[in-house]
Amino acid sequence: MQKENICIRQRKNGSYEARVTVDGTRHSLYGMSKSEVKRKAKSLLQKYEREEVIAQSIRLGTALESYLENIKRNKVKATTYDRVESTFQYHIKDEALGRMQIGTITALDIQKLLADQCKKGLSESSIKKIYNLLGEFFRYATATRIIGLNPMDLVAMPHSSNVRYQSKDMEVLTIEEMQRVIAVAEQLNVKGIPMYRYGEAIILLFLTGLRSGELRGIQVKDVDLKSQKLTVCRNVTYSKDREHGSIQYMIGDVKTKKSKREIPLNARAIQAVQRLLETTCNQESGYLVCTSTGKIVSHSHLNDCYSAILKRAGIRHMGLHSTRHTFATVVLKNAENKGQIKEVSELLGHSQVSTTYEYYIKTSNEDKRNLLNQLDAVVSNVG
Repeated sequence: MQKENICIRQRKNGSYEARVTVDGTRHSLYGMSKSEVKRKAKSLLQKYEREEVIAQSIRLGTALESYLENIKRNKVKATTYDRVESTFQYHIKDEALGRMQIGTITALDIQKLLADQCKKGLSESSIKKIYNLLGEFFRYATATRIIGLNPMDLVAMPHSSNVRYQSKDMEVLTIEEMQRVIAVAEQLNVKGIPMYRYGEAIILLFLTGLRSGELRGIQVKDVDLKSQKLTVCRNVTYSKDREHGSIQYMIGDVKTKKSKREIPLNARAIQAVQRLLETTCNQESGYLVCTSTGKIVSHSHLNDCYSAILKRAGIRHMGLHSTRHTFATVVLKNAENKGQIKEVSELLGHSQVSTTYEYYIKTSNEDKRNLLNQLDAVVSNVG
């Protein structure tokens, strides 16, 4: 038997509130008159009688935070959880939507949040993370009868034709700039010691197209100097150390199945590996690139070294990933004409060849004009 308790009061602004408690669950209903809130209270009690889902009055920010900590956290890797939590903290929690009661949220409210985030200049991938997180939470809320209907059923990702997403230009060095960087990176001091501890690691990135995390996960056993190749099968990731409030680095799987690959080493890459074996390799852990204390190298350590080298070489600041972009761009110049795009895609560890095309194969109006001129020449010779 349901135990009911109804209390109606007038608020300071002149409106009325009906507090309805049924079986220990309290609901607050608002209206401009006593009769209006009585009507709403009666409707609520009728829903209980029909055993309909009564949407809880908890705010989205509170409910979503609880879902992440108690449900999501136990289902995914620490690194994945950190990314999802960051999406919630920076793009949902303190927004107007995050302060709304989940039972009152409509598809239009969510669509507005996505549109507002686009206007702030978020990338399409960041908007997609918000969209996916809200979709996942509201499916859970509907399945567990926290709400009756899923507002995400009517929400669509903002289309790129209607929204101008923020895009970053790909950072690529010219061949001449890359040569200057390598010349600086390999410099020794008067004692014959490398001026930059991770200089040869930077060079190896340029010559293999490795991702930063892949390089930092390379072990001595992954290098075969006799066969002149190295095997990529690990990746360094990081997550929050919630107990000590710091960052912890760990060895994980590579990004995709295709990321597990063998990369041939040219003469300069072999030289880089040999020098790393003598300088940054830690025999105890077996990793090719380590800190002076034998710990896993952080991305920021490599990035700081790269920034110092770029500055000394007189080149504008770029992110460390520009080494991979430069590798791909240089290699593709020859591969395109020879129809070897698939080989380049495999070297980069892309899951699909289409990814290589999307990121690195650029066409120009001159290229298109040349193609049409060739067609014109064929047609002109007819007859």
